[in-house]
Amino acid sequence: MRGQGVVAGCGNDSPVHSLVTIERASVPPDSSVRAFQPGAKLSTVAAMLDGVPAQRRTSTLPNGQRHVELTVPGHDVALSATSSDDVLLEQILSSVHLVDVDSAGCATRLPTPAPWDVRRSGPAVDLAAEGAPSSMAVCAYEQDGIDSSLDATPSPEPTQASTATLSASSVLTGDALTQAVAAIDDAAPGPVPDLSARECLAGPDRAPLLLSAHYPSGGTMDVRIRYSTCTDRWTATPHGTSQVTMAQLAALLGPLHIGYATLGSLPGR
Repeated sequence: MRGQGVVAGCGNDSPVHSLVTIERASVPPDSSVRAFQPGAKLSTVAAMLDGVPAQRRTSTLPNGQRHVELTVPGHDVALSATSSDDVLLEQILSSVHLVDVDSAGCATRLPTPAPWDVRRSGPAVDLAAEGAPSSMAVCAYEQDGIDSSLDATPSPEPTQASTATLSASSVLTGDALTQAVAAIDDAAPGPVPDLSARECLAGPDRAPLLLSAHYPSGGTMDVRIRYSTCTDRWTATPHGTSQVTMAQLAALLGPLHIGYATLGSLPGR
């Protein structure tokens, strides 16, 4: 946590009281905070998390803070926590559990593609057709095995067997929900026109985005958004298909505080 709130980008040198990150265990260890702290003393012990073998690395940094990395290789996940408050650090570590569905209702693995998530000319998506949703879960995924660096060479389109891991999630309510629903319902029907190979480097759907709109009646509406490719870009529900727009991405991904990129241009709204 930083005193001035969320900071875009890495390497910010503002004072940090406590910092927590969750990433894939396959990320090299030298990507952690410890790699930037010469002189840190490291100890490693075997651990268990919800009955699954894990490894706990603890180091005391030169500034007196304690840094802990809890890695679960069998689930390809690792948590790193750094704090000057030992009690808070242990509270954070004791709160960690392995789950298949997170607190927002998002599956940790990307679900099988829905039969309605296909190219259609319309009708336009209308989430408010049967009344305004009371909340919306936003689930952002990242394709497994994809190099997300800016200089990475695009890989072939993934097959249906490709998998993706949950990278961030949130539940929208109030004004944030109103803005997101309006951005989706205002979009034109049908997919965004495809770009040619001359206009855009082809690549896989690196960042699948799933939504679940919840209604006061108890009903739900699933939404799939495809935006990170040069073709097959749309916002779809079982009842319609609309263009995916930059206004949608800002309203949906902004609250997640994660970066995102498109391989081709999208309509503003």
